[in-house]
Amino acid sequence: MKLYIKFHIIMISCFASFVHAEQLSQEKYDALLNQYMQIIQNTKVVLDSEDTSSTFAEQNKAFCERINAHQDIKKISEENKQLENASHMLLAANYYLERQSKSLELGGFSDSAFCKRK
Repeated sequence: MKLYIKFHIIMISCFASFVHAEQLSQEKYDALLNQYMQIIQNTKVVLDSEDTSSTFAEQNKAFCERINAHQDIKKISEENKQLENASHMLLAANYYLERQSKSLELGGFSDSAFCKRK
């Protein structure tokens, strides 16, 4: 019986760790934010340049990378609202994601039609 109870306690604590949002230190949050911002910056050559020779596949890949980076920023900012800049980054990520979603909807698409979430 004791083994059975210990097993359930271990299973519950493992499950809880997956459900509970990860609380980040300011340094870890800043490092992740910089990583996601670099991804967004790297997509500018393909998506924002008027003089691009990129293919549809390259544009699609860059678009999805940018969407995923904004979704990642939203996630870490929601989970760590108490950290410096998290509330501002959450607003910015939400604004971008909503704008893209509306734009795609007007075209008869959704971001899930283009991008598979990692």
